[in-house]
Amino acid sequence: MKRIAALASFVAVAVAGCATSGEPGEVAARECGYFARVEGARVIGVEGVDAVSEGDANYKVRLQLEDGMSRRTSASCLYSSVGNKTRWAAPLPSGFMRI
Repeated sequence: MKRIAALASFVAVAVAGCATSGEPGEVAARECGYFARVEGARVIGVEGVDAVSEGDANYKVRLQLEDGMSRRTSASCLYSSVGNKTRWAAPLPSGFMRI
């Protein structure tokens, strides 16, 4: 039983390490894409990733999104590599229909 627990914890650590591996800009784009999908948007594309210093964020990811009614809009996501946190730079447009 201890062997299984040790193996499970090793796998969890390995998977967590893979989730944040890669170039910092790529990680920011990927995490913002995950965030957008959780927020009910379909990601059409990433327009760009810029290094910024806005509060705790160190990357700004510009996204093209689509809502539940297939309307497209642009949005910016701020990513903090310190806490692996994401948030919108500005609220999504009013009337945005989540998927």
